[in-house]
Amino acid sequence: MKKIWIFLLGVLTGIVVTFIVLFIIGNSNKEHSPDGMEFFKEAGEVMGCSNYQVFQALSDGSALAWESDENGLPNPLGAIVLLYNEDGSPYYDRQTISASYGECFRQVGIFRYKKGDGNYSTVPIIMLMKE
Repeated sequence: MKKIWIFLLGVLTGIVVTFIVLFIIGNSNKEHSPDGMEFFKEAGEVMGCSNYQVFQALSDGSALAWESDENGLPNPLGAIVLLYNEDGSPYYDRQTISASYGECFRQVGIFRYKKGDGNYSTVPIIMLMKE
């Protein structure tokens, strides 16, 4: 009888250890980015626009934005981008983000999201960086 209990305890311990190891592996394989974001290993090209206006702030602090002119007037026909802030400072709706002297917007990845009409859209992820 003692051998059966030792065997069952060994099987139970093996199952628990397996689930713990799988949980650790699953968490370590997750990227530290929200769903739909894919970051490049290195920063990509410099964007042609130096002003963006937020039209939708997201819950993770990033924001969807479109190009705007020097006066802060948005250009809804211009490129839509996802503004990403590495330090976690949140953006807010209708905020205008401008590159000052010595700074530029660079593409650091791509973002795929589902729009309200059910279609998917892919936009560049950009960050404000030193030149």
